[in-house]
Amino acid sequence: WLFACLQGSRFFLRLQPDAPFTQMPLSSSSSSATTESQEAQPENLKFASLFLCRRDDYRQDLRFSVTVVRGETEKHFRWKNPRSRASWGELCFCLKEELMEAARRTEGKFLELRVRMSADGNLWS
Repeated sequence: WLFACLQGSRFFLRLQPDAPFTQMPLSSSSSSATTESQEAQPENLKFASLFLCRRDDYRQDLRFSVTVVRGETEKHFRWKNPRSRASWGELCFCLKEELMEAARRTEGKFLELRVRMSADGNLWS
C-alpha cells in the first residue's frame, strides 16, 4: 500500500497485479489468415488494476497521475465528485509483466510507483 495526503485528507493506492481480468490480444484480423506477430501473442494478456482510494471525507475534484518507475506506463486521471465513490482508477492499468520487469530493473528488486496529486489541476509529488 502507498499512502498520500492532500489538503489533510488521506488516500492510499491499491495495486492488484493479479487482477481477475484479461483482455484479448491487441491486434486482431477479420480475415482467417494469421500473421506471424499474431501467432506470437498470448491468447489472453494479464493486466494489473490500480485504484486511488480515499480514507476520509474528501469532497473536491482532484487529478492524479501514476507512473511505473523504470517502466513505460504513465496514466493521468481526473476524479470528479469523489464523495460519490470510495475509489477511482483503472482495471487495465498496465500489463502485469511490465510491473515485474520494472521491479527487476531496480537495485532492490522492488516495484516503484510515482504518484502525483492535485486538488486544483497543478500536479505535485
